[in-house]
Amino acid sequence: MLDSRRYLIFGPAYLDVVVETAQPLLSAEPALLLDQSLAALRVTPRDDGLLVVLGPTGDLLRFILPQRDTGAAASYHLAEPVLARLRGTQAPPVQGAFTVERFCTQLGGMGAGYAAAFAGVLRAPFGTVNELPDATAGQVLHWLAQQGIRVAPAFLPDCASDSSLVLLSARGDKLAIGVRQAMLRWRAGEEERALAATADALVFCGAPNALLAEVLSWRLPAAVMCARSAAAISAPPMYCALEKNGQPPQPCCVTVSKVSLQLFWRVGCSRRMNPQSSPQLAPCWATCFPSG
Repeated sequence: MLDSRRYLIFGPAYLDVVVETAQPLLSAEPALLLDQSLAALRVTPRDDGLLVVLGPTGDLLRFILPQRDTGAAASYHLAEPVLARLRGTQAPPVQGAFTVERFCTQLGGMGAGYAAAFAGVLRAPFGTVNELPDATAGQVLHWLAQQGIRVAPAFLPDCASDSSLVLLSARGDKLAIGVRQAMLRWRAGEEERALAATADALVFCGAPNALLAEVLSWRLPAAVMCARSAAAISAPPMYCALEKNGQPPQPCCVTVSKVSLQLFWRVGCSRRMNPQSSPQLAPCWATCFPSG
């Protein structure tokens, strides 16, 4: 049991579309295992039973969906070539046709995970159509309710809810394609301020930097934790804070299923600094690497 604090989590909850195939995703590069995340500029529906991934320099991956799942047919338009980060901008395009062995949709997003772990309230953005939650939002909110996760949704007008396409192969390839319109448009407003004012602790995980900065500028008397996945941890500077008497709080360390966390607590004030450059601030810098 963690404690009795009232946690408010700012982070994503979205739809994961998971596609598994027996074939390697990079048949032309047998020695290269694909394991990365890319952004999609947009998603457009199709009516031919295919999931298609299109890159700006000729990437073309076609996934033949099972008959029962053809309603998920769509084209994902990537913001960058599939191999650009591994082979440079002059890398050849990735092309291939794949038979889908398994298809499923599931709840995704760091915000949902931390809300469950801390038994807190999740504040996450969702898209709407005609002032009502869009179909993706409806599905995600249903899953959150099934998991017993409390949510205070931030509904954004004229915006699609976020989702991810996760492509997996039996060989171990993984290509995650994120569609992030709601998260990019989400900003802190009066509803966020009212929710934060009732919380004992604020948790930011995958929330936009602009939203985090705005909430911290309110200088609320709540503890603050910033959590990032191991792949997303960046070097300082980061926000760190002191108690009102100028002494750093006790170090804290939380382990949540194969995720590395950067934690910092704030009571009364905050400022941007590099905690590793100051011995006084070192105790409130904690990074946890769970086993397994």
